[in-house]
Amino acid sequence: MPARCWLLLWLLPLAACGSPLATPGQPRTPPPTAPTGPVHPPGSPADFRASAATPTAADLSWGAVPGATHYTLERRTRGGETFTPVGGSLGATAYRDTGLSPETAYTYRVRAVNGAGPSSFTEASVTTPAASAPPTGLPACSSVSFNASGSGLSPAAFTQALNQVRAAPCSCASRSYPSPVAAVGWSARLEAAALAHSQDMQRGNFFSHTGSDGSSPGQRITRQGYTWSSWGENIAAGYAGMEAVIRGWLRSTSGHCEAIKSSSYSEIGAALVAGSGNTYSNYWTLNLARPRQP
Repeated sequence: MPARCWLLLWLLPLAACGSPLATPGQPRTPPPTAPTGPVHPPGSPADFRASAATPTAADLSWGAVPGATHYTLERRTRGGETFTPVGGSLGATAYRDTGLSPETAYTYRVRAVNGAGPSSFTEASVTTPAASAPPTGLPACSSVSFNASGSGLSPAAFTQALNQVRAAPCSCASRSYPSPVAAVGWSARLEAAALAHSQDMQRGNFFSHTGSDGSSPGQRITRQGYTWSSWGENIAAGYAGMEAVIRGWLRSTSGHCEAIKSSSYSEIGAALVAGSGNTYSNYWTLNLARPRQP
């Protein structure tokens, strides 16, 4: 933010204009100044809830706090000694934490923040369920046949490939899908959010779901004018083409396959940015979401 300079001029009214001057020896009282920011930190978030979404993901939500500019989340395994920040600086009151381990207890804490400082933490706990065993005879989703050949990224080919996977009965690492999942459509707003994050990772030479400004995927999707009821994000680096990166996600044991197969999402948008002198040659981002109904 550019530095702000304030110039305060105090002009004494002239006696010739009929305004009284201060009595000698009696100082003039300066006008009151408006406060420049919050005087007190916000209250602590109420109704903090944590629930298992999948064996590798947890959904977190809390009540909005008046006067808060953002929220911060931290996580630790139950009984652990150290909390770890997750999600960066959050403007929303909900967050999905992914990449968790099945059958593991986690403790989360959230606090509200404004210009005067943070509130005290509110805690909630959740235990992820066991990964379901794939039924006999159901193939792995990574072995499903789809058409996504060539280098670069084609929205039509990418969408078709994901829909071929969603239509096929198959198993991911932690969940089986014996029935077809509804097809997804391409969203230009989700594509824009994906492109912004791939560009950010390439420019900063980093690889993370948290943006260089501390943003979460949900915040980046919201910035593009997309009003969501649910969202997910897959990222990858180094893969040369669509088929390679999609198969990489389908072979993943960290929830990437489950995101592609999830019925929670009805739209997608993806982006590829080539690295130049970076750790990785290509930076991929896939955003999945379902718009909120009015």
